[in-house]
Amino acid sequence: MAQWTYGQQRKYRWQVAALNQATGGHFGDDERRDLMDRVVHKRSTADCDGLEMKRVIDEQTKLLRQCGITQRKAPGRRTFSQVGYIEHLVGQLGWSDPARLQGFITRQFSGWTHSVEDLTVVERSKLITALSGLLKSQRAGTARSDRPADDRPRRTWTPSVVPGGVPLARAGK
Repeated sequence: MAQWTYGQQRKYRWQVAALNQATGGHFGDDERRDLMDRVVHKRSTADCDGLEMKRVIDEQTKLLRQCGITQRKAPGRRTFSQVGYIEHLVGQLGWSDPARLQGFITRQFSGWTHSVEDLTVVERSKLITALSGLLKSQRAGTARSDRPADDRPRRTWTPSVVPGGVPLARAGK
């Protein structure tokens, strides 16, 4: 059983303290254990491995967002401000329809359909890079099509050989 890391321990303790403060002292030991029981079916952090603690931390992150609390920024790491920057880039691109960003995300992440908030920090970073590159190309006048995935014309299969085994290049001659 893999133990959870020191970083997970620090994040977990900070989240418990922040939830306790946000709820006015009502997120005590019993509530913390109930949350763990609901998420990983264990009542103690000592029984959890690294992946289970990641699930508990993710659930606490959702609760903190509902309380309107964003996590502190770790040195050298972007946090929830990425969402604001993505919204800024979308505004710079002139995309007023949310389906446009959704289609772009779908194409960039091979068919995954997530909202920006559901993307991980690494995926958001890749999205920011892609949007920045598109904005740079748009300003230079060399941007490729950026339509949502649902509006793309579908490619149809065309045979390279006509019946009889003659390649199409020679069939016209």
